[in-house]
Amino acid sequence: MVFHKGKVLLIVTGASRGLGRALTECFCDRFIASHSEVTKNENAMLTLLLLARNAQLLSEVRATIESKSPQINVFDALVGDLSLESTQDAFEKSLQKINDEFDEAIIIHNAGTVGDPNQLVDSFTLQDSQFIKSYFECNVFSVIKMTSAFLRKFASKAKHCTIVNISSLAAVKAIKGLSIYGAGKAARDAYFRSVALEMENTSVLNYAPGPLQTEMVDILKKEGFNKEFFKEEKNLLKPESTIKKLFNLLETGNYENGSHVDVFDIQ
Repeated sequence: MVFHKGKVLLIVTGASRGLGRALTECFCDRFIASHSEVTKNENAMLTLLLLARNAQLLSEVRATIESKSPQINVFDALVGDLSLESTQDAFEKSLQKINDEFDEAIIIHNAGTVGDPNQLVDSFTLQDSQFIKSYFECNVFSVIKMTSAFLRKFASKAKHCTIVNISSLAAVKAIKGLSIYGAGKAARDAYFRSVALEMENTSVLNYAPGPLQTEMVDILKKEGFNKEFFKEEKNLLKPESTIKKLFNLLETGNYENGSHVDVFDIQ
């Protein structure tokens, strides 16, 4: 019953484009619809904390969702690179400024990079050490630190917490050229299984949204070892279609806590 709750906090990383932008806008639409005139709750409020690297696009997202309803409040829109500790610190400082108590606090870890899809496992050298460290700082370490900050803040200030990790088929199946990407996704899945085990009153979902019509896939159409697959539009999903399945899953709670669910596993 995520969308029907009165006071909800939503945090989305990578919110300025692609899946992250669609997640943010669709969540707002669904929240507003859940508090329509028929079932109106005058105290219902959706508070958002958004993160992205592109300031202009993030500003556009903020303006779009705030224009939807007075029930939508963007508390903060942070611009920064998650591989930098300064961005991670800014996130934690912003969390500390949120003093409201919530019926539901949700964080969707959507931000991520694909790495170099042309690089096979035997091609990494000592010269790649900084690239690998930076990749894992952005895609794994920042997620762990931000999740910890989120839980310290809201495990006691929210009646319930939900964590969504945007995962991938690459977390559970080897894909040629995507070893670093898959390793990062698998590490995140494993970490969030531990979160589900250790944290009470917290729902955790590792969700693989499928191959999407986004800028990340545009890269894979031109580079790597799977170009022909990604060039076939019939193989790609629209962000809105996978989001609908994700939100239905969150609404029903019909998943094992901490599990990995692929969009194609959902009827």
